[in-house]
Formats: sequence, C-alpha cells, structure tokens
Amino acid sequence: DFCLSRGLGDVYKRQAPGSCGPIGPIRFICRSERLAMPSSRTAPKALPATELYQLTASQTASAIRLGQTSATEVAQSHLQRIEAVNPALNAIVEHRPEEILARARHIDQLLAQGHAVGPLAGVPVTIKVIVDQKGYATTNGLVANRNLVAEHNNLSLIHI
Repeated sequence: DFCLSRGLGDVYKRQAPGSCGPIGPIRFICRSERLAMPSSRTAPKALPATELYQLTASQTASAIRLGQTSATEVAQSHLQRIEAVNPALNAIVEHRPEEILARARHIDQLLAQGHAVGPLAGVPVTIKVIVDQKGYATTNGLVANRNLVAEHNNLSLIHI
C-alpha cells in the first residue's frame, strides 16, 4: 500500500496501510514493504560540513537511518530553505509546515522505537501539481483549477 501527499521539498515516510493522508509540500510516501533495521548501530560518522537541505537523497536517507540527523532536522532545514528562497521562486504553491514537521517527528518516533521504515524515510522530494493526489487541487498551474480536488491518487505516484 502507498499513501502520498504533494508539493515541493517532499519527504518520504512509511506508515501503516490505511493510516496515510496528504500533508502538503513535503510529501510522505508510504510502502508496506519493510527494510531490516541495522542489527546494531555503530557510532555515526560525522556528516559533511553542509546544510542538511544540500545533502543528496542517499546521504539524507543514510544519515537518518544511522542517527546522524533526524527526519525532523531535515524537514526543518528544508522548510527554512523554502522560506528563504520561495518568495523569489514562487515554486511552492501549497505550504503546510506544521503537518510536515508532525510527519517528520512520527518518522523519528518510529526509528527510536526500532520500527522498520522505507528506504527513503525522511528524504525530501518534489512532485508537481499536475499529478492527481487525493485531497489536493490538481491545478496544472492554473488558478481556475484551484477547486479541482482529486478524489484519488494518480497511479504514477506509486512508482516514485
């Protein structure tokens, strides 16, 4: 089972089937497949001297899994960057930071409890508003479409 949310700076997260819902600009994508947690956590290596929003998807996923950073810290870094650059770019059309942070905290709780999470748990991604996502307007960039709220997720989102 997958569940999706939409927007720029999206974060992936696995949840129990049926418990997923849209969260806004940082998207959480859930899979029923589980990854095995490392049998033992070794001392985390230091992260590169860079902002969290500058890490690659692989670096971010690894850092979260190894406890070098948290999904919440990654989300905060991306949200701060969005706040800094979006006024000039106008790339984010739907922004829900409270929901984003709540989902990131949930990922951190799952990891702290030793639960398996998806391979990209906590990793931000971007998905355009031309793809139907349940509960969100599929505007295709047109203000006139702001009330065209999707009733279902587009199947193409499952392959992300």
